[in-house]
Amino acid sequence: GTLVEMKCRQRPWTHFFARAAALCDGKLDETKASLFVQTVRGPPCETALQAVLNRVPDAARESLMQLLDEIGFERGVCSEVASVSLFEDSKNALQELRAHGVKLGD
Repeated sequence: GTLVEMKCRQRPWTHFFARAAALCDGKLDETKASLFVQTVRGPPCETALQAVLNRVPDAARESLMQLLDEIGFERGVCSEVASVSLFEDSKNALQELRAHGVKLGD
């Protein structure tokens, strides 16, 4: 199940990829870009840029950077992250998993 809740859903990644797809004349697969960011670590803006540029190498980096600024991407990501909290029963569930030798994350 889900361990955390996000109280402030702004969906900056979804908005960025939708607008980036339009900038790239529809050549960007938004689903693949979203999967990319779930498996890569790094600063949000750089990760978002790489998700697009790795799939559409001829995309205009400067235009994408301008788009990130225009939609307040980093601010949206920070707001979402700041609004994440554990559900009340998550701590117990994590302790139970740990007691059984299961480790989540790094």
